Amino acid sequence: MDDTTVSPQPALDEAPHQTSSTSDNAPRSILSYFRYRPTLPVEEITPRDRHNGMQKVILAWVAGSIFFEGIGGTPFVGMFRMLGATPAWIGLLVALPSLASLATPIGSWIMARTGSRKRFFLRFSYTGRAMWLVVIFAGLILPHGSSATLTFLFGCILFGRLAMALTQPAWWSWVSDLIPAERFGEYWGRRQMWGRISGAVGLLILNWFLGADPTYGRFVFYFTIVSLFGLFDIFIHRGVTGIRVKVNREEPPQFHRLFIEPIRDRKFRPLLIFIGCFAFANQLGGGMLHLMFLEDFQLTYFEIALYMPGLLGIMWVIGSRFWGRLVDNLHDGRRIVFIVCSVVVATHVLIFVFTGPRQHSLIATALALGGISWSGYHIALTALIIGMSPSHARGQYFAAYAVFFGIGDMLGAISAGQLAELFAGLNYELGPLHLTQFRTPYLISAGLRVSCLFLLPFIREPDSRPIGVFVRRIFSLNPFHRGTWVYVRSKLDRPRSM
Repeated sequence: MDDTTVSPQPALDEAPHQTSSTSDNAPRSILSYFRYRPTLPVEEITPRDRHNGMQKVILAWVAGSIFFEGIGGTPFVGMFRMLGATPAWIGLLVALPSLASLATPIGSWIMARTGSRKRFFLRFSYTGRAMWLVVIFAGLILPHGSSATLTFLFGCILFGRLAMALTQPAWWSWVSDLIPAERFGEYWGRRQMWGRISGAVGLLILNWFLGADPTYGRFVFYFTIVSLFGLFDIFIHRGVTGIRVKVNREEPPQFHRLFIEPIRDRKFRPLLIFIGCFAFANQLGGGMLHLMFLEDFQLTYFEIALYMPGLLGIMWVIGSRFWGRLVDNLHDGRRIVFIVCSVVVATHVLIFVFTGPRQHSLIATALALGGISWSGYHIALTALIIGMSPSHARGQYFAAYAVFFGIGDMLGAISAGQLAELFAGLNYELGPLHLTQFRTPYLISAGLRVSCLFLLPFIREPDSRPIGVFVRRIFSLNPFHRGTWVYVRSKLDRPRSM
């Protein structure tokens, strides 16, 4: 998804079949770059196919990040509040992606039986993205404030999310086969970096258009643009060469075996348990994050966009390359980065409990720490899943991860909505501590996040060393010795194999 040596913007002079740089050839070069590429056996994939494919996956995420940031951001919550959704409804809304992720094993099973990855991904992804156009235009026709309207719209969103969830194992398996193993960390880091930049810029512009008190018509324009970016993301994937997988027609895989195999893997199981518990703890507070920004912190849509994905995205970009190179260069780097970032992710949210209305310095501090830590968390988690899964079963392992994450995330989001309803009208201050309807779940969330950290030592790979070895190595470094800085720089350079 990220490339370390390739610019995310495709250079026209590298496009296939381009013979000159004249203006007459430019349209032809662009069309050639985006044309459909077939699925080939792995032995027929050339280095150029991999290079161009990795390049296009980054470019696709430049568009796709605007879509995913848009459909999961504060404007989406604001639009449903306008349609009459209560905090409990919002909790259900936030839980829908996680509920849909429970279908990923079905996608993995279909992929294993048919061998279809690219075609399956394209067909279902187009359907899932197009459903958002149905949702926003249905809101123009149906009466606002009606439970029937909300139920219908939620059903449409769930259908779209299910279509996208089914494709995730196919996408992961396909794209991970494109990327050389020694480039995982920095490649995913670069993809994250460019996605965050495009998402931040795109949403800043769109949220500025929404203004402080948008009409439903402005929401329609906003989500139409966001949906078109999502469809363009899938269109770019047409130009990525597919990699054929072998299918055993005589003994087709059984669904339950595909799902059970990753759970039985002793080195992968602790990661699954941690992911499920940590997702629940995170979403217990995060499920009401957007409402907290709108109603507790009294921020406008544009101000929220300056923070998320603005400041959050900037810090995510800064951290992406740093963490990506540590993942590649440190011994057991993906595990070390995962542990360090999990600790920061678990503790930084306490800042929100001490934040009052429009206290921008505290909001900025919390989101800056969140951006840095979440970037490393996701890069390391991606590397752990890929590193712990056999190459022939990556779709299965991703599906198992998605199910455990989805269950925890869904239960956390639903619980967040119920807690917000339970604490309705709460306004308690004790010194700098502010407990309200939406901030109190964050206090509970922080406590549960910290308790999840005790599961981290059980996440180990065959060559993993005790974390104390790494800690002692850090404290043994002398900051006044030149060799220390040579060592540190070597860990932040590009991997030697590149």
